[in-house]
Amino acid sequence: MKPYYGIFKDLYQMLGTDCKECDLYEGPFAEVYDSESAEQEESSLYLAEAAQCGSRVLELCCGSGRLTTEFARCGFHVTGVDLSSDMLALLEQKKARLPKRVAERIRTRCCDVFAAEW
Repeated sequence: MKPYYGIFKDLYQMLGTDCKECDLYEGPFAEVYDSESAEQEESSLYLAEAAQCGSRVLELCCGSGRLTTEFARCGFHVTGVDLSSDMLALLEQKKARLPKRVAERIRTRCCDVFAAEW
């Protein structure tokens, strides 16, 4: 079983054993995840940590980009990596709505962050 957190953990438990092959980060579930925005406290924490490390951010499991876009808006160059092509498609939609100078700071990569080579 994949590790799920927050509303996805609850949803997975509600679906029970019928959902052994479900991927709660794909399809319609990606849009549910995307509807949950990052809280200000969460964004502030990650932005403060990133500021101590320079201007480049590697965001593993970036999902639909709720933090990725915040990093880019604040001037960071972000590489977002995620296994879910549906989540990255949502991030690309957000990226298209950003000002060009902000969108240019975001790169994405669809792959398994635990893969030996990527």
